[in-house]
Amino acid sequence: MNIAPRKVETIVPRIALALSGGGFRASVFHLGVLRKLAELGWLPRVDVLSTVSGGSIVGAFAVTRWQQLIEAGADGQAFDRVIAQPFLQRIQKGNFILEWLLRSPLWPVRKAIDRQFTRTQAAADLMDRWFFDGLKCD
Repeated sequence: MNIAPRKVETIVPRIALALSGGGFRASVFHLGVLRKLAELGWLPRVDVLSTVSGGSIVGAFAVTRWQQLIEAGADGQAFDRVIAQPFLQRIQKGNFILEWLLRSPLWPVRKAIDRQFTRTQAAADLMDRWFFDGLKCD
C-alpha cells in the first residue's frame, strides 16, 4: 500500500478581543487598549470582538466606525481621529446618569403608551442618542 504524504496547511492565527465591563471608566480604559493595538498594527487583524457592559459601549461605537478606521490606515493617529476623539467628546459633553434621571418624570407617560417600556429602555434610548444616532444593524 502506497500512502502519499499529506500536505500540511499553514495555520493563520485569528485574533479575538474581549472588552470587559465597568461602565464608562471601562470604556475609556478600552480606548487605550484599542489604541495600542492600532499602534502595533494589530487592530485590523482582529476577527472577533466580545464585549460586556462598559466594554460594549466602546466596542459597539468602534465597530460602527471600523471600516472608516481601516480606510484611514488603522494606525494610532487614525484611531484617535476616527474613534477615540469622537467617543471622548460624547462622554465629556454631559452626564449620562443625570440626563437619564432628568427624563424620569416622563417615564409614567411612556409606560402608559407602551406597557413594555422600562428604565432599561430609557437608558438604551439615551445610549442610542449619545453614541449611535439611531443606527440600525442589518
